[in-house]
Amino acid sequence: MSLLAKRQSYYQKCKREIMNWSRYYDKCTHCGTEEWKHIGKGFCKKCYPLMKKLEIIEKWDTSNISSLKVVKPINIKAITLLIKSNKIENAKESLLKQIRSQLHLYKIYNSDDTVDGIKIENLFYSISRITNNLSTSNVFREAANRYNYNFNNDQRRIICKDLLMILINRRFYLNIWQDV
Repeated sequence: MSLLAKRQSYYQKCKREIMNWSRYYDKCTHCGTEEWKHIGKGFCKKCYPLMKKLEIIEKWDTSNISSLKVVKPINIKAITLLIKSNKIENAKESLLKQIRSQLHLYKIYNSDDTVDGIKIENLFYSISRITNNLSTSNVFREAANRYNYNFNNDQRRIICKDLLMILINRRFYLNIWQDV
């Protein structure tokens, strides 16, 4: 074994110990990152709680009330209200959609793909749509050209990651009054 190979092996071992990655997983099995610590079952600290919530919500059986475990943002009062109004299935689908969306955003965040201006422009549109800012429909027009010509790929990747973190860090919501 060459000296370089030994150093790389030692580096990987140290990195695995620092980030608590097990010998079975060298990166997150969902998003593919090595950036965040390993929590369990091959998932990083960002994906593991979401996968746990996804697992719990998928096991909800509307005919069996005891299977309805509390998951943020839903508490016991909200669950009973949703059961009484027969909207628990809508709430379940809404939460599953939001969790899957957030997991998908983590995959995009950790991908090494090239970032073009269109991707950044679409992220701006997504953020403005979420914030209910309808007046910004034309504000980001031709932003793709501006980002393509004024920034290199590494700079665009930093901007893209920052915008993705805005989308990722939003809370799950369940507007009970709207869904009921």
